Amino acid sequence: MLFDRDVNFRGAWTMKSTFTILFTALLTVSCSVMSRQVRQDAISPPSLATMINQVDQYRGQTVILGGYLIEIKNIPGQTQLTLLQAPLKLDGKPGAKDRSEGRLIISTSRFLDPEIYTRGREITVGGKISGSSVEAADKPLFPYLKLAARELYLWPKYKELPYRYPYDDPFWYWDDPWWYGWHRPYYFHGPVYRRYHHRRHHYW
Repeated sequence: MLFDRDVNFRGAWTMKSTFTILFTALLTVSCSVMSRQVRQDAISPPSLATMINQVDQYRGQTVILGGYLIEIKNIPGQTQLTLLQAPLKLDGKPGAKDRSEGRLIISTSRFLDPEIYTRGREITVGGKISGSSVEAADKPLFPYLKLAARELYLWPKYKELPYRYPYDDPFWYWDDPWWYGWHRPYYFHGPVYRRYHHRRHHYW
């Protein structure tokens, strides 16, 4: 019986150590846009509501959060960003908006140009929890978590590529016997030039 308990204890310790290592590795990968120092200082954040309701307990702690820019204000000595919080993906980029838990107010001593930091831009921030506030979001009052930024990362804009062959082909028919669809051996390719016969859904 003692042997079984010893084995179970060792197994539980091994599993706990494994989960700790995996969590640390995941945190390192997911927040790679932040410096190593910020990643090391950051705690695993609880829910946004928990940090707001128990702000005194978490005040001064470094967390890595992200979201979508709602508003930017430049006031003497600092810039304030209001974000719609969103969970971070594995690469540290903000994820789906509909999974947001609330809003953030980020303050930084840097001047941030409103022409660059425009509404809707994706931002990841590593900062210290400085407090919470209740402010108007449109009409109703809304609780905000406040962070003093240590690092900010503005994600670059990506231009969405247009649909390629065959979907942008005005003469494409789904029942065309010569259509290979997604089986085409090259995912990215240049334009396809064709000679069309008198029936547009047959060509050579």
